[in-house]
Amino acid sequence: MHKTINTTIIIILVLVTAGFAQDSEWYDLSDQRPQEGLIHEMAFDSNGDLWLVYPFSQYDGETWVVHSDTTLGHELNDISSLAIDALDNIWIGCHSEDGLICFDGESWTYFDLRNWGLSENVVYSLAVDQQDAIWIGTHGGLVRYDGTNWSVYDASNSPVSSTVYVVSIAIDNDNVKWIGTADDNVQGGTILSFEDTTWTIYNEMNTGVNFGEVRALHLDASGSKWFHDGGSNLYNLNGETCRSYDLQDSGVSVLGTWCMAIGMDDDIWIGTGQISGIMMPSFTGNGLIKYDGINWTILDTSNSQIPGNFISALAISENGNIWIATLPEGIAIYNPAGIVGLDDEGEEVPDKKELYQNYPNPFNPSTTIGYELPEKSGVTLIVYNIQGHEIISFHDDSQQPGHYEVQWNGLDRSGNPVSTGVYFARLQAGEFTQTIKMLYLK
Repeated sequence: MHKTINTTIIIILVLVTAGFAQDSEWYDLSDQRPQEGLIHEMAFDSNGDLWLVYPFSQYDGETWVVHSDTTLGHELNDISSLAIDALDNIWIGCHSEDGLICFDGESWTYFDLRNWGLSENVVYSLAVDQQDAIWIGTHGGLVRYDGTNWSVYDASNSPVSSTVYVVSIAIDNDNVKWIGTADDNVQGGTILSFEDTTWTIYNEMNTGVNFGEVRALHLDASGSKWFHDGGSNLYNLNGETCRSYDLQDSGVSVLGTWCMAIGMDDDIWIGTGQISGIMMPSFTGNGLIKYDGINWTILDTSNSQIPGNFISALAISENGNIWIATLPEGIAIYNPAGIVGLDDEGEEVPDKKELYQNYPNPFNPSTTIGYELPEKSGVTLIVYNIQGHEIISFHDDSQQPGHYEVQWNGLDRSGNPVSTGVYFARLQAGEFTQTIKMLYLK
Protein backbone atom coordinates (compact mmCIF):
# COMPACT_ATOMS: atom_id res chain seq x y z
CA MET A 1 0.00 0.00 0.00
CA HIS A 2 1.32 3.45 -0.90
CA LYS A 3 0.70 6.02 1.83
CA THR A 4 0.40 9.48 0.32
CA ILE A 5 1.36 12.62 2.24
CA ASN A 6 0.21 15.98 0.90
CA THR A 7 2.50 18.98 1.34
CA THR A 8 0.78 22.37 1.07
CA ILE A 9 1.43 25.59 3.05
CA ILE A 10 1.55 23.42 6.17
CA ILE A 11 2.73 19.83 5.93
CA ILE A 12 -0.41 17.71 6.23
CA LEU A 13 0.36 14.33 7.73
CA VAL A 14 -2.50 12.31 6.28
CA LEU A 15 -2.23 9.03 4.43
CA VAL A 16 -4.68 9.71 1.63
CA THR A 17 -4.51 6.41 -0.23
CA ALA A 18 -5.32 4.42 2.88
CA GLY A 19 -7.85 6.94 4.19
CA PHE A 20 -6.11 7.46 7.51
CA ALA A 21 -7.38 10.39 9.56
CA GLN A 22 -5.70 12.31 12.39
CA ASP A 23 -4.60 9.23 14.31
CA SER A 24 -2.50 6.49 12.68
CA GLU A 25 -3.75 4.03 15.32
CA TRP A 26 -7.26 4.13 13.82
CA TYR A 27 -8.80 3.67 10.40
CA ASP A 28 -12.56 3.98 9.83
CA LEU A 29 -14.10 1.76 7.13
CA SER A 30 -17.70 2.58 8.04
CA ASP A 31 -18.57 4.54 4.92
CA GLN A 32 -17.05 1.94 2.55
CA ARG A 33 -19.29 -1.05 3.28
CA PRO A 34 -21.62 -1.90 0.40
CA GLN A 35 -24.54 -2.89 2.63
CA GLU A 36 -25.56 -2.37 6.24
CA GLY A 37 -26.23 -5.22 8.63
CA LEU A 38 -25.42 -6.70 12.02
CA ILE A 39 -21.85 -7.95 11.67
CA HIS A 40 -21.40 -10.81 14.13
CA GLU A 41 -18.64 -12.93 12.59
CA MET A 42 -15.35 -11.96 10.90
CA ALA A 43 -12.43 -14.14 9.73
CA PHE A 44 -9.36 -13.89 7.48
CA ASP A 45 -8.38 -16.24 4.67
CA SER A 46 -4.80 -17.16 3.72
CA ASN A 47 -4.55 -14.10 1.44
CA GLY A 48 -5.46 -11.74 4.28
CA ASP A 49 -8.91 -11.05 2.83
CA LEU A 50 -11.58 -10.31 5.42
CA TRP A 51 -14.82 -12.32 5.32
CA LEU A 52 -17.78 -11.30 7.40
CA VAL A 53 -21.49 -11.73 7.99
CA TYR A 54 -23.99 -10.05 7.74
CA PRO A 55 -24.14 -9.52 4.80
CA PHE A 56 -21.86 -12.32 3.61
CA SER A 57 -19.04 -10.16 2.25
CA GLN A 58 -15.38 -10.21 1.28
CA TYR A 59 -12.89 -7.32 1.55
CA ASP A 60 -9.44 -7.53 -0.04
CA GLY A 61 -8.14 -4.23 1.28
CA GLU A 62 -9.52 -2.24 -1.64
CA THR A 63 -12.84 -3.70 -2.80
CA TRP A 64 -15.94 -5.06 -1.08
CA VAL A 65 -17.83 -7.95 -2.67
CA VAL A 66 -21.18 -9.21 -1.40
CA HIS A 67 -21.63 -12.91 -2.21
CA SER A 68 -25.06 -14.47 -2.59
CA ASP A 69 -26.46 -17.63 -4.12
CA THR A 70 -29.05 -16.51 -6.65
CA THR A 71 -30.44 -20.06 -6.90
CA LEU A 72 -31.33 -20.17 -3.19
CA GLY A 73 -34.36 -17.93 -3.46
CA HIS A 74 -33.59 -15.94 -0.32
CA GLU A 75 -30.67 -14.13 1.28
CA LEU A 76 -28.36 -15.77 3.80
CA ASN A 77 -29.42 -13.45 6.60
CA ASP A 78 -29.45 -15.80 9.58
CA ILE A 79 -25.80 -16.83 9.65
CA SER A 80 -24.54 -17.87 13.09
CA SER A 81 -20.91 -18.79 12.46
CA LEU A 82 -18.04 -18.65 9.99
CA ALA A 83 -14.87 -20.73 9.54
CA ILE A 84 -12.20 -20.94 6.81
CA ASP A 85 -10.27 -24.12 6.04
CA ALA A 86 -6.75 -24.55 4.64
CA LEU A 87 -8.03 -24.46 1.05
CA ASP A 88 -9.82 -21.15 1.74
CA ASN A 89 -13.23 -22.75 1.54
CA ILE A 90 -15.64 -20.60 3.53
CA TRP A 91 -17.86 -22.63 5.86
CA ILE A 92 -21.09 -20.98 6.95
CA GLY A 93 -23.38 -22.09 9.76
CA CYS A 94 -26.99 -20.89 9.83
CA HIS A 95 -29.56 -20.62 12.59
CA SER A 96 -32.21 -21.11 9.94
CA GLU A 97 -32.95 -24.29 8.00
CA ASP A 98 -30.13 -23.51 5.57
CA GLY A 99 -27.90 -25.43 7.99
CA LEU A 100 -24.28 -25.88 6.88
CA ILE A 101 -22.96 -24.30 3.67
CA CYS A 102 -19.58 -24.38 1.94
CA PHE A 103 -18.58 -21.62 -0.49
CA ASP A 104 -15.38 -22.14 -2.50
CA GLY A 105 -15.36 -18.68 -4.08
CA GLU A 106 -17.56 -19.71 -6.99
CA SER A 107 -19.97 -22.51 -6.06
CA TRP A 108 -22.18 -23.28 -3.08
CA THR A 109 -22.67 -26.67 -1.40
CA TYR A 110 -25.47 -27.26 1.10
CA PHE A 111 -25.48 -29.95 3.79
CA ASP A 112 -28.57 -31.06 5.70
CA LEU A 113 -27.45 -32.28 9.14
CA ARG A 114 -30.64 -34.29 9.55
CA ASN A 115 -29.20 -36.77 7.06
CA TRP A 116 -26.74 -37.79 9.80
CA GLY A 117 -29.27 -38.32 12.58
CA LEU A 118 -29.61 -34.84 14.06
CA SER A 119 -33.08 -33.53 14.83
CA GLU A 120 -32.43 -30.02 13.43
CA ASN A 121 -30.57 -28.52 10.49
CA VAL A 122 -29.33 -25.61 12.62
CA VAL A 123 -25.70 -24.64 13.30
CA TYR A 124 -24.51 -22.61 16.31
CA SER A 125 -20.70 -22.80 15.99
CA LEU A 126 -17.92 -23.90 13.63
CA ALA A 127 -14.18 -24.60 13.85
CA VAL A 128 -11.47 -26.15 11.68
CA ASP A 129 -9.01 -28.58 13.30
CA GLN A 130 -5.33 -29.29 12.57
CA GLN A 131 -6.32 -31.98 10.05
CA ASP A 132 -8.61 -29.54 8.22
CA ALA A 133 -11.76 -31.30 9.41
CA ILE A 134 -14.81 -29.16 10.14
CA TRP A 135 -16.40 -29.31 13.60
CA ILE A 136 -20.03 -28.24 13.78
CA GLY A 137 -21.86 -27.28 16.94
CA THR A 138 -25.61 -27.94 16.98
CA HIS A 139 -28.48 -28.36 19.43
CA GLY A 140 -27.96 -31.78 20.96
CA GLY A 141 -24.90 -32.75 19.00
CA LEU A 142 -21.35 -32.15 17.82
CA VAL A 143 -20.46 -33.15 14.26
CA ARG A 144 -17.11 -33.74 12.53
CA TYR A 145 -16.78 -33.70 8.73
CA ASP A 146 -13.44 -34.45 7.07
CA GLY A 147 -14.60 -33.93 3.50
CA THR A 148 -15.69 -37.55 3.14
CA ASN A 149 -16.92 -38.97 6.42
CA TRP A 150 -19.33 -37.64 9.02
CA SER A 151 -19.07 -38.39 12.74
CA VAL A 152 -21.81 -37.38 15.15
CA TYR A 153 -21.29 -37.05 18.91
CA ASP A 154 -24.49 -36.88 20.92
CA ALA A 155 -26.01 -38.34 24.08
CA SER A 156 -25.48 -41.89 22.77
CA ASN A 157 -21.67 -41.66 22.63
CA SER A 158 -20.56 -38.48 24.39
CA PRO A 159 -21.40 -36.02 27.20
CA VAL A 160 -23.27 -33.85 24.68
CA SER A 161 -26.85 -34.30 25.85
CA SER A 162 -30.00 -33.63 23.86
CA THR A 163 -30.63 -30.40 25.79
CA VAL A 164 -27.19 -28.92 25.12
CA TYR A 165 -26.43 -26.16 22.64
CA VAL A 166 -22.82 -26.27 21.41
CA VAL A 167 -22.30 -22.51 21.18
CA SER A 168 -18.51 -22.28 20.84
CA ILE A 169 -15.63 -24.49 19.68
CA ALA A 170 -11.87 -23.89 19.95
CA ILE A 171 -9.05 -26.23 18.91
CA ASP A 172 -5.59 -26.08 20.47
CA ASN A 173 -2.16 -26.78 18.97
CA ASP A 174 -2.40 -30.44 20.03
CA ASN A 175 -5.70 -30.77 18.10
CA VAL A 176 -7.70 -31.09 21.32
CA LYS A 177 -11.25 -29.83 20.85
CA TRP A 178 -12.64 -27.48 23.48
CA ILE A 179 -16.40 -27.16 23.41
CA GLY A 180 -18.47 -24.51 25.16
CA THR A 181 -22.11 -25.24 25.86
CA ALA A 182 -25.34 -23.81 27.15
CA ASP A 183 -28.05 -26.11 28.49
CA ASP A 184 -31.83 -25.82 28.48
CA ASN A 185 -32.13 -27.72 31.76
CA VAL A 186 -29.12 -26.47 33.73
CA GLN A 187 -28.42 -23.03 35.18
CA GLY A 188 -24.99 -22.56 33.68
CA GLY A 189 -22.82 -24.02 30.98
CA THR A 190 -20.14 -26.63 30.62
CA ILE A 191 -16.77 -26.90 28.89
CA LEU A 192 -15.93 -30.23 27.31
CA SER A 193 -12.53 -31.30 26.02
CA PHE A 194 -12.24 -34.09 23.46
CA GLU A 195 -8.83 -35.66 22.80
CA ASP A 196 -8.74 -38.74 20.56
CA THR A 197 -11.47 -40.77 22.28
CA THR A 198 -11.34 -39.18 25.74
CA TRP A 199 -13.86 -36.67 27.00
CA THR A 200 -13.29 -34.42 30.02
CA ILE A 201 -15.99 -32.29 31.61
CA TYR A 202 -15.36 -28.93 33.31
CA ASN A 203 -18.22 -27.37 35.25
CA GLU A 204 -19.12 -26.09 38.68
CA MET A 205 -18.60 -29.56 40.19
CA ASN A 206 -14.83 -29.65 39.55
CA THR A 207 -13.91 -25.99 39.09
CA GLY A 208 -16.08 -24.42 41.79
CA VAL A 209 -17.33 -21.80 39.34
CA ASN A 210 -20.72 -21.58 37.65
CA PHE A 211 -19.81 -20.41 34.16
CA GLY A 212 -23.16 -19.36 32.81
CA GLU A 213 -23.26 -19.90 29.06
CA VAL A 214 -19.82 -20.58 27.61
CA ARG A 215 -19.67 -18.12 24.73
CA ALA A 216 -16.74 -17.05 22.54
CA LEU A 217 -14.28 -19.69 23.75
CA HIS A 218 -10.68 -18.67 22.92
CA LEU A 219 -7.21 -20.02 23.70
CA ASP A 220 -4.22 -17.86 24.57
CA ALA A 221 -0.59 -18.67 23.69
CA SER A 222 -0.19 -20.89 26.76
CA GLY A 223 -3.34 -22.89 25.95
CA SER A 224 -5.36 -21.28 28.73
CA LYS A 225 -9.08 -20.96 27.94
CA TRP A 226 -10.88 -17.61 28.01
CA PHE A 227 -14.61 -17.06 27.53
CA HIS A 228 -17.50 -14.85 28.55
CA ASP A 229 -21.11 -15.56 29.50
CA GLY A 230 -22.88 -12.82 27.56
CA GLY A 231 -23.32 -10.80 30.74
CA SER A 232 -20.67 -8.96 32.74
CA ASN A 233 -18.36 -11.88 33.48
CA LEU A 234 -15.08 -12.99 31.93
CA TYR A 235 -13.61 -16.41 32.77
CA ASN A 236 -10.22 -18.09 32.54
CA LEU A 237 -9.89 -21.88 32.75
CA ASN A 238 -6.39 -23.26 33.27
CA GLY A 239 -6.41 -26.97 34.06
CA GLU A 240 -9.21 -27.39 36.57
CA THR A 241 -8.63 -23.95 38.01
CA CYS A 242 -11.21 -21.43 36.87
CA ARG A 243 -11.10 -17.75 37.70
CA SER A 244 -13.92 -15.31 37.06
CA TYR A 245 -13.50 -11.57 36.44
CA ASP A 246 -16.23 -9.02 36.92
CA LEU A 247 -16.11 -6.62 33.99
CA GLN A 248 -17.46 -3.93 36.29
CA ASP A 249 -13.87 -3.80 37.58
CA SER A 250 -13.00 -2.06 34.33
CA GLY A 251 -14.72 1.04 35.69
CA VAL A 252 -17.94 0.93 33.65
CA SER A 253 -21.30 -0.67 34.29
CA VAL A 254 -21.14 -3.27 31.52
CA LEU A 255 -24.47 -3.77 29.77
CA GLY A 256 -23.47 -7.08 28.23
CA THR A 257 -20.65 -8.87 26.43
CA TRP A 258 -21.10 -9.62 22.76
CA CYS A 259 -17.75 -10.84 21.38
CA MET A 260 -14.14 -11.47 22.31
CA ALA A 261 -10.67 -11.88 20.79
CA ILE A 262 -7.12 -12.51 22.03
CA GLY A 263 -4.35 -10.29 20.71
CA MET A 264 -0.87 -11.27 19.60
CA ASP A 265 0.47 -10.26 23.03
CA ASP A 266 -2.29 -12.26 24.81
CA ASP A 267 -4.27 -9.15 25.71
CA ILE A 268 -7.98 -9.96 26.04
CA TRP A 269 -10.30 -7.75 23.96
CA ILE A 270 -14.00 -7.74 24.83
CA GLY A 271 -16.76 -6.17 22.78
CA THR A 272 -19.75 -4.95 24.76
CA GLY A 273 -23.32 -4.45 23.62
CA GLN A 274 -26.98 -4.83 24.34
CA ILE A 275 -30.02 -4.87 22.07
CA SER A 276 -33.33 -3.71 23.51
CA GLY A 277 -36.70 -3.60 21.81
CA ILE A 278 -38.07 -5.75 19.00
CA MET A 279 -40.02 -3.64 16.54
CA MET A 280 -37.63 -0.70 16.83
CA PRO A 281 -34.50 -2.12 18.46
CA SER A 282 -31.90 0.14 20.04
CA PHE A 283 -28.23 -0.70 20.31
CA THR A 284 -26.21 0.38 23.32
CA GLY A 285 -22.82 -0.61 24.64
CA ASN A 286 -19.78 0.36 26.65
CA GLY A 287 -17.26 0.19 23.81
CA LEU A 288 -14.20 -2.05 23.66
CA ILE A 289 -12.59 -3.36 26.85
CA LYS A 290 -8.96 -4.53 27.02
CA TYR A 291 -7.54 -6.64 29.84
CA ASP A 292 -3.76 -7.24 29.89
CA GLY A 293 -3.76 -9.48 32.97
CA ILE A 294 -3.40 -6.53 35.34
CA ASN A 295 -5.06 -3.42 33.99
CA TRP A 296 -8.39 -2.67 32.32
CA THR A 297 -8.65 -0.16 29.47
CA ILE A 298 -11.85 1.20 27.93
CA LEU A 299 -12.02 2.50 24.36
CA ASP A 300 -15.29 4.22 23.52
CA THR A 301 -16.57 7.17 21.51
CA SER A 302 -15.59 9.60 24.27
CA ASN A 303 -11.86 8.79 24.29
CA SER A 304 -11.06 7.18 20.92
CA GLN A 305 -11.99 7.15 17.24
CA ILE A 306 -14.12 4.02 17.55
CA PRO A 307 -17.28 4.63 15.46
CA GLY A 308 -19.76 3.33 18.07
CA ASN A 309 -20.05 1.72 21.50
CA PHE A 310 -21.94 -1.44 20.52
CA ILE A 311 -19.20 -3.90 19.47
CA SER A 312 -20.76 -6.78 17.55
CA ALA A 313 -17.65 -8.63 16.26
CA LEU A 314 -13.86 -8.66 16.62
CA ALA A 315 -11.07 -10.19 14.54
CA ILE A 316 -7.28 -9.79 14.74
CA SER A 317 -5.16 -10.05 11.61
CA GLU A 318 -1.72 -11.64 11.44
CA ASN A 319 -0.04 -8.23 11.62
CA GLY A 320 -1.86 -7.30 14.85
CA ASN A 321 -4.54 -4.99 13.45
CA ILE A 322 -7.76 -5.29 15.46
CA TRP A 323 -10.86 -5.21 13.24
CA ILE A 324 -13.85 -3.92 15.17
CA ALA A 325 -17.45 -4.13 13.97
CA THR A 326 -19.78 -1.61 15.60
CA LEU A 327 -23.56 -1.45 15.31
CA PRO A 328 -25.02 0.31 13.47
CA GLU A 329 -22.01 2.42 12.41
CA GLY A 330 -19.76 -0.17 10.71
CA ILE A 331 -16.11 -1.26 10.86
CA ALA A 332 -12.99 0.35 12.27
CA ILE A 333 -9.42 -0.92 12.50
CA TYR A 334 -7.25 -0.27 15.53
CA ASN A 335 -3.62 -0.99 16.33
CA PRO A 336 -2.07 0.70 19.39
CA ALA A 337 1.37 0.25 17.77
CA GLY A 338 0.20 1.97 14.57
CA ILE A 339 -1.88 0.46 11.81
CA VAL A 340 -0.21 -1.67 9.18
CA GLY A 341 -1.80 -0.62 5.86
CA LEU A 342 -4.79 -2.53 4.62
CA ASP A 343 -3.29 -4.07 1.54
CA ASP A 344 -0.01 -4.56 3.41
CA GLU A 345 -1.73 -7.62 4.96
CA GLY A 346 -0.11 -9.75 2.28
CA GLU A 347 2.35 -7.28 0.77
CA GLU A 348 6.08 -7.80 0.94
CA VAL A 349 7.84 -5.40 3.32
CA PRO A 350 10.55 -3.31 1.58
CA ASP A 351 14.03 -4.77 2.10
CA LYS A 352 15.86 -1.44 2.31
CA LYS A 353 15.38 2.28 2.85
CA GLU A 354 15.22 4.16 -0.40
CA LEU A 355 14.25 7.58 -1.74
CA TYR A 356 12.86 7.52 -5.28
CA GLN A 357 13.13 10.14 -8.01
CA ASN A 358 10.20 12.51 -7.95
CA TYR A 359 7.55 12.40 -10.68
CA PRO A 360 6.81 14.26 -12.79
CA ASN A 361 10.23 15.85 -13.20
CA PRO A 362 10.45 18.62 -14.38
CA PHE A 363 7.17 19.60 -12.70
CA ASN A 364 4.56 22.30 -12.44
CA PRO A 365 2.61 22.86 -10.26
CA SER A 366 3.21 19.78 -8.07
CA THR A 367 5.32 16.64 -7.83
CA THR A 368 5.34 13.37 -5.89
CA ILE A 369 8.34 12.10 -3.90
CA GLY A 370 8.31 8.41 -2.95
CA TYR A 371 10.30 6.48 -0.37
CA GLU A 372 10.33 3.10 1.35
CA LEU A 373 10.97 1.97 4.92
CA PRO A 374 11.81 -1.65 5.83
CA GLU A 375 11.23 -1.04 9.54
CA LYS A 376 9.54 1.46 11.85
CA SER A 377 11.48 4.73 11.79
CA GLY A 378 11.36 8.45 12.33
CA VAL A 379 11.40 10.35 9.03
CA THR A 380 12.47 13.86 7.97
CA LEU A 381 12.13 15.04 4.36
CA ILE A 382 13.51 18.51 3.53
CA VAL A 383 13.36 20.46 0.26
CA TYR A 384 16.31 22.83 -0.38
CA ASN A 385 17.00 25.35 -3.13
CA ILE A 386 20.27 25.35 -5.07
CA GLN A 387 21.83 27.77 -2.51
CA GLY A 388 21.20 25.18 0.23
CA HIS A 389 18.40 27.15 1.93
CA GLU A 390 15.58 25.10 3.41
CA ILE A 391 12.30 25.68 1.54
CA ILE A 392 9.91 23.36 3.37
CA SER A 393 10.15 20.21 5.48
CA PHE A 394 8.12 17.24 6.61
CA HIS A 395 8.77 15.27 9.82
CA ASP A 396 7.17 12.26 11.46
CA ASP A 397 8.56 10.74 14.67
CA SER A 398 7.35 7.25 13.80
CA GLN A 399 6.25 5.62 10.54
CA GLN A 400 5.46 1.94 10.01
CA PRO A 401 7.29 -0.13 7.36
CA GLY A 402 5.89 0.45 3.89
CA HIS A 403 5.81 2.58 0.77
CA TYR A 404 5.16 6.30 1.19
CA GLU A 405 4.57 9.24 -1.13
CA VAL A 406 4.87 12.96 -0.34
CA GLN A 407 3.20 15.49 -2.62
CA TRP A 408 4.81 18.94 -2.83
CA ASN A 409 2.90 21.71 -4.59
CA GLY A 410 5.80 24.11 -5.16
CA LEU A 411 5.12 26.41 -2.19
CA ASP A 412 7.56 27.39 0.53
CA ARG A 413 6.77 27.19 4.24
CA SER A 414 5.08 30.63 4.09
CA GLY A 415 2.80 29.61 1.25
CA ASN A 416 4.64 31.54 -1.46
CA PRO A 417 5.30 29.96 -4.88
CA VAL A 418 8.96 29.11 -5.44
CA SER A 419 10.96 30.34 -8.41
CA THR A 420 11.86 28.31 -11.48
CA GLY A 421 15.02 26.34 -10.82
CA VAL A 422 16.72 23.32 -9.35
CA TYR A 423 15.68 21.97 -5.95
CA PHE A 424 16.85 19.05 -3.83
CA ALA A 425 14.83 16.69 -1.62
CA ARG A 426 16.73 14.94 1.17
CA LEU A 427 15.31 12.04 3.16
CA GLN A 428 16.65 11.18 6.60
CA ALA A 429 15.41 8.03 8.37
CA GLY A 430 17.54 7.08 11.33
CA GLU A 431 21.15 7.11 10.11
CA PHE A 432 20.04 6.78 6.49
CA THR A 433 20.16 9.83 4.18
CA GLN A 434 19.57 10.16 0.44
CA THR A 435 19.08 13.18 -1.84
CA ILE A 436 17.41 13.62 -5.23
CA LYS A 437 17.51 16.54 -7.69
CA MET A 438 14.26 18.14 -8.92
CA LEU A 439 13.50 20.81 -11.57
CA TYR A 440 10.61 23.25 -11.16
CA LEU A 441 9.43 25.06 -14.31
CA LYS A 442 6.88 27.87 -14.54
